[in-house]
Amino acid sequence: MQILIGLIAISVIMFIHEFGHFIAAKACKIKVKEFSIFMGPKLFQFKKGETLYTLRLIPMGAFVAMEGEEEESQDDRAFCNKPVWQRAIVAFAGSFANIVVALLIFTLTFFSTGYITNEIGSLDEASGAYQAGLREGDMVKEYNGKKIRHALDLNVYMYAANDKPVTIEYERNNQSDTATFQPVHYPEAKRYLLGFVPRANSGLESTVVDSVNTETGAKRAGLQSGDRIVEIDGNPIKDRKDIAAVMDTGKGDEVEVKVIRNNQTVTMSIKPYLETTPEMYLPGFYFKTAKGGFFKTIGNAWRYTFSNVRSVYLSLGWLISGKVSLKDVMGPVGIISTIGSVARQPSVLIALQSLLNTIAVISVNLGVMNLLPMPALDGSKLVILLIEGLRKKPIPQEREAMISMIGFVLLISLMIFTVYNDIMRLLGNR
Repeated sequence: MQILIGLIAISVIMFIHEFGHFIAAKACKIKVKEFSIFMGPKLFQFKKGETLYTLRLIPMGAFVAMEGEEEESQDDRAFCNKPVWQRAIVAFAGSFANIVVALLIFTLTFFSTGYITNEIGSLDEASGAYQAGLREGDMVKEYNGKKIRHALDLNVYMYAANDKPVTIEYERNNQSDTATFQPVHYPEAKRYLLGFVPRANSGLESTVVDSVNTETGAKRAGLQSGDRIVEIDGNPIKDRKDIAAVMDTGKGDEVEVKVIRNNQTVTMSIKPYLETTPEMYLPGFYFKTAKGGFFKTIGNAWRYTFSNVRSVYLSLGWLISGKVSLKDVMGPVGIISTIGSVARQPSVLIALQSLLNTIAVISVNLGVMNLLPMPALDGSKLVILLIEGLRKKPIPQEREAMISMIGFVLLISLMIFTVYNDIMRLLGNR
């Protein structure tokens, strides 16, 4: 089920990208021969005007086939015979559509669930941030001299942090100040979970199930809201910590869980799931969330989208400089797994919201990555068009084909590497 959700979500993202190309091509009066959803053999087709619309067998991706895009054509409406600026619009439109749709999703999500502000909502009193003087209500402005437009910026910057002290510039009562402290280091952790949300964080009520995460063994075994967990594999349970202690000693095998439901004891076997938390550095404080305000919500969604765009380029820079390891790069298998895992949420509504947010984030990443000046990507087409515009004549098609072939080989090599990375990560070897 998770794989199917992941494939559908990836296809939606790619459909948005190709639909952007399609709309731009139509607007520029370029002849579109085919617009297809999915790949492989045709399952269904119909023709409207000059364009063939098809649905194909393999549930992955979409594509637009334009006259004169990959070959010479004498048609005045062929892609290759259109002015440079129109071809540039078509090349850019796919990424533009990905980013715009992501912005719309973020905006709708923030109107529904609220958004994160730059105001500190809570601090760990044992953290360096608290010891350095930061308090609730402080507005975070900069991190190591870099402007924080959105709370996401801080998370992105700290992803590449190390054990060195960091400096936060903040504002309190309209006065600016700085705090220098050691970030909190969390090593990589793997743990098995039953798959439920407790009614409380501690005490007896923390053993009571508030909601059960979807797509989990607990859901399939019949664990219900209101159940009080009293025993796991013969170990008495009186607090949430007792549950964690038992699960930490397990190896992922089914556990026998006894619960009290309607004053009766119910026994069930639950298959835990493995959650992996990567190594990370965190500031030791958490940002406050807010909800409401039409312009504030839209402004926050815009800043969040911009931060996602910038994070792609920052990540690439870190990969090149060695700040981030290549083993952290995620490929198609990892992306599908990540998208599918968002279905494991306490309710269908939360799962849908998480899925939409994940789709939006990946949509931004796809849009930005496609603008990189790498062969076989839209970015390389834009560079070629720029050169053509400056030279006042097109690059010979055989050279352009060679550049595309080199880019294709590089992309396939990268895909093989990332798929290997994903498989190793899913097997627990990374």
